[in-house]
Amino acid sequence: MRKTLVLLLAAVLLSGCNFIYRQPVFQGNLLEKSNVEQLKPGMTQAQVVAL
Repeated sequence: MRKTLVLLLAAVLLSGCNFIYRQPVFQGNLLEKSNVEQLKPGMTQAQVVAL
């Protein structure tokens, strides 16, 4: 009985390590909707970068 309780406690403690909070990491460039709406087909790379 004691051995089962120890194993159960160990399993609960080890599974608790699985629920660590992970902060979301935003990668790349964040674009505003107003800038995206200004994009048009045929724009040069320099024009897009200027937005």
